[in-house]
Amino acid sequence: MRIQSVIPNIFLQRPYQNNYNDYSAYRLPASKPDSFSFQGKVHIIKTAKDFRQHAIESGMHCMYCNIPFKFDESLFNKWLRAGLFSTNIGEFVKNLKKIKPSLHDSEKDIFSFVEFVAKTTPEVTLDTVIKLMSVNANTQLLETQLPIFDAIINKSKKLPKEYQNKIFELIEKSKKRMLHIPYVEEFSGKELNYKITKLTKTISDEKLSQKIDKYAELLTIPSIQKSEEPVTERIIKRVLKTLDPNFKMNKKEDLEAKYSRDNLRKMIIESIKENVSGLKRKDLYNLCVNAEKELNGEPILRKFTNRAFAYDLNEALIGLEGNPIRKKLFDLASQLPTSETNVYAFITKHDQSSSEKIAYDLFTPSEVTLEHMKPRSAGGENSIYNFAVACKRCNNKRQSDDMKEFYKMFDKNNAQYYWNDIIREANKGYFEYNDVKEMLKVFKAQSHKRINTKGLKKPKH
Repeated sequence: MRIQSVIPNIFLQRPYQNNYNDYSAYRLPASKPDSFSFQGKVHIIKTAKDFRQHAIESGMHCMYCNIPFKFDESLFNKWLRAGLFSTNIGEFVKNLKKIKPSLHDSEKDIFSFVEFVAKTTPEVTLDTVIKLMSVNANTQLLETQLPIFDAIINKSKKLPKEYQNKIFELIEKSKKRMLHIPYVEEFSGKELNYKITKLTKTISDEKLSQKIDKYAELLTIPSIQKSEEPVTERIIKRVLKTLDPNFKMNKKEDLEAKYSRDNLRKMIIESIKENVSGLKRKDLYNLCVNAEKELNGEPILRKFTNRAFAYDLNEALIGLEGNPIRKKLFDLASQLPTSETNVYAFITKHDQSSSEKIAYDLFTPSEVTLEHMKPRSAGGENSIYNFAVACKRCNNKRQSDDMKEFYKMFDKNNAQYYWNDIIREANKGYFEYNDVKEMLKVFKAQSHKRINTKGLKKPKH
C-alpha cells in the first residue's frame, strides 16, 4: 500500500505563525482560581524534582506559553527505551496520542498528519511518513526562503564590495543546500561533534551514547580541529587511549611521524561509525560517511539550517560590527522559517532523520522543566521561592532574558493562568502558604505583573 506524498489541509491552517498562542481552552478563567480545602496529609513540594513531577500529575501548564504538561525527560527516556518511537505509527499513535494536547502548534500539526496516515497505513514507521512528506514540504519552504535571500542580497549591495562577495557566496552555498546540490565543504570537527551529540540523545543505550560522545569530543581538541595547531605526542596518546583503553605505546615508536591530523580524524570517525553500525541509525552513520568524504575533498549533500546560516553570516560580516546594515541583514535572516514554528521546515529538517530523532524533536520542546524566575546568573536562589515550571522551548528561549520583556511574546492572561495552578495546588496543601507568598514576590519583581491572589487560602492552625 502506498502513501501519497502530499500534505493535507491540516498543514495549511497555520504554516508560518509562531508557537506562542493562547491555550485558554485548557484553562480556568484568569480571575477565578479554584479553591480547595485540605484533604488529608499530602507531600509538600520543596524540591525541583518534586515540583516537575507534580506539574505533570496535577495538570499544570507552562508559565509562559500555557501548554499543559504531560511528561518530563525521564518519561521520554522510558518511552525511548521501550521502543515506542521506532515501532509502526499505528502503535505510535495508540500509545502517544494522549500527549498531543501538550504539543506546540507545529508539532501538533505533524502529529495530526501521522494520525491521518495511521488510519490507512498503520504499519509504516515515523521516519517513512516524514520522508514521504519531504518533497512537497521542501517546495513550500523554498517559497518562503528564496524571497528572504533575495532581500539579503539587495540589502548587502550597500556594503563594501568584499562583503558583497562574501554574502553572495554564502547565499549561493545556502541555495545548493536547499536544492540538494552536492558541493565540496571544508571539514569541521566542532560542527560534527555538535551534530553527533544532538543525535546520541536519542540512543536508548546510555553507555553507548556516552561512548560515542566521548569519541566525538576528541574532534574539538584544538590541534585536531585547527590546522595551525601542532599535533603533539601528548594529544596523539590521548586520542589513541580514548579509542582503545588497552593502547600501549612502543617506546621506540615516533607517534608524531606516524599519525597526522587527518589520520587521527579518520580514526575517530571510523570508531564512531563502527559503534553506530549495529543501531540501524542511518542518520548517525551517514553523518560519519559525509565527514569522511569531506576529509577526502569529495562533494557532499549538506542540509541547510538556520543555525549554520546565522553562524556563516556572522563570519562573513566580521569587521562590520556597529554597521547598521549588518543588523538589518541579521533581522532579515531571523525571518527565515524555523522547525519550531513552521511544519514545512520541521519536515525538511528531518527528511533523513531516524524515528527516534524525529520523536525527540516532536515531543521534548513541550516537556516540563524547572525555571528559575530570577536567573541564577543574576543571583537567583536555587530554592522553592525562585522555582517555577516552564516548557523546555520557553525555558531555552528565555535563558537569562528579562522576564518582563519575554512575557510580551505571550497572551497577557498566561501569567494569571499559571498562578491559578499554583494557588489551586497550594489550597490542596502541596505548597506551603508562605512559600507561595515568597514565590509571588520573586515573580512580581521579575515580571512586573499584577496577579490576582484572592483565591489563595491561608491555612487554619
